[in-house]
This record gives sequence, C-alpha cells and structure tokens, in this order.
Amino acid sequence: MQVKIISATPNIADVIMVGARNCYYSGQLNNLIYDVSFVKTDEEKKKFLDGLRKKGHLSPFEHGTVTFGIEGISRACQKQLVRHRLASFSVRSQRYVTEKDKSYHLSQEIFDVDMDLGDEYVATVDKCYDLYERMIDAGVKKEDARYILPNSVHTTVVMTMNVRELYHFFDLRMDKGAQKEIRTLANKMYNLCRDLSPILFDEMGE
Repeated sequence: MQVKIISATPNIADVIMVGARNCYYSGQLNNLIYDVSFVKTDEEKKKFLDGLRKKGHLSPFEHGTVTFGIEGISRACQKQLVRHRLASFSVRSQRYVTEKDKSYHLSQEIFDVDMDLGDEYVATVDKCYDLYERMIDAGVKKEDARYILPNSVHTTVVMTMNVRELYHFFDLRMDKGAQKEIRTLANKMYNLCRDLSPILFDEMGE
C-alpha cells in the first residue's frame, strides 16, 4: 500500500482560522485575510483551533482540503472508503483498464485462522485472474470480464477530503474495531496529515 499527498490547501491552518474569525469580524474582509496577527505562534494557533473543535464550530475546517494518491488497496477497502460521502473520488476503472498484473490483497488474518484456507484463497484468486485473462484474450470486453475478479484485487484511488471529514474519517477508521486494511490506510493518511500540519493533526494515531 502506497499513500501520498498530491496537493493540499496552502497555509491550511491559517485558511481555516480566517474562515472562523470571519464569523465574528466586523471589519473589511481583506484586512482579515492578510492579517492573522490575532494568533502569532503555533501554540496560539493550536489553542484557537482546538477551541473551535471543543465548541463544535466545525464548518471552518471545511475550507481546508487534502488530496491523496492511494495505490495498492483492495476493491473491498475502496468500497469502504467511498462510503465517506463528503469526499471526492477518482477510481481506476476496470471497464477501461485491463487488469494485467496479478496484484491483490493477501489477508494474513485468513492464514492466521487456517493455513490451508489461506493457500486455497491464493489459489482461487489466481484462478479468477487466469480466467479473466483468457476471456480478455478471447475478445470478451473488459467491462464483462471484470465480473470474475474478486474484491481482493488492488486498485488506485485519488481522493480529496476536507479537514472536518478527515477528523471524522480518522475517528472511525483508525479505531481498533475497523478492518485492518482500512485501519492501515487511515494511519498512513494521518501520519502524512500530521507532517503537513501538526497544528491540525496531533492527537490521533497509533
């Protein structure tokens, strides 16, 4: 699994603070945009933003967005991901892209339960791939041949979330009750966000 940040709102914490401050500011907007002197240090910025969260004033956090490039997650994980509806997704299409590589998620949890079942799992996925390739070679359209491919097949996703939705995503998907694959994804995303803006992301993670 590979995860990287493709782009993010510049000065993301300051943008969120400007949005919040505007709710209570009677002066000219330009003065507010170019003067965030009401918070000078990182510690003061963090205190201000933490105060917004504690008050439940969360709409300003929607002004900051992060776009991720995600590779090597299963279709099963991707289906969990797109349940987060306050986000934008671009997913590699099996209708237009031929699945040439036998790349799929190998669930260690299955092997932990029963090694023989794990071996059968691998053999079955490989057999599905073999049939898929034979159908493609025979002239079956990709959009029809894809029906045989299992949920374990890897895919690539470009995803954009605002900070408010990221908080929600991390709360749900970094929880120990979440499935291991999406929990791993969430932790990788969180670590990237924490590096991007420790002021906004510093209280989660494993």
